[in-house]
Amino acid sequence: LDWDNRPPVADLPEDTRVLYEDTGIIVDGEWATKEQLQETVKEWLPGGWEDSAWPLGSVDIGHIEGGDRLVDERLGGDPSAYPMGPPQVVTYGEALIDQIATDETVKLGDKADKWAPYPGGAPVNVACALAKLGTPAAFVGSVGADADGDSILGALEACKL
Repeated sequence: LDWDNRPPVADLPEDTRVLYEDTGIIVDGEWATKEQLQETVKEWLPGGWEDSAWPLGSVDIGHIEGGDRLVDERLGGDPSAYPMGPPQVVTYGEALIDQIATDETVKLGDKADKWAPYPGGAPVNVACALAKLGTPAAFVGSVGADADGDSILGALEACKL
């Protein structure tokens, strides 16, 4: 956005205008002043504020990351949704119940009581493994509204996903 040649706010596409209003670039229907932008960015940065040296006098918004929008309530995020912080890795896909044999004598086709259910699916397993190793991760998928779905959700919560 060229600071000195900004278009009239009314000429912006609706989605751009709404985004700029939500992030403090537009305030009360007008472009925010440089001072207003600096104050907004200072509030966003949890580690503090440092003036930028590029371009001279500009606001350094380069320290705001996409993850900040996930956890900062002022940006529409929900900090409780990410107990380990913004995810560095996101997996998506299937979540399912793996059926694991209870011992080495179980064969395909044996009765259900010889198999133990475990929440899983490759994307869930990867996200859980990363979280257990300390890497903030997230899983995107869907589960059924039944006992198996509840089991999968419990496993995701246990992994802090």
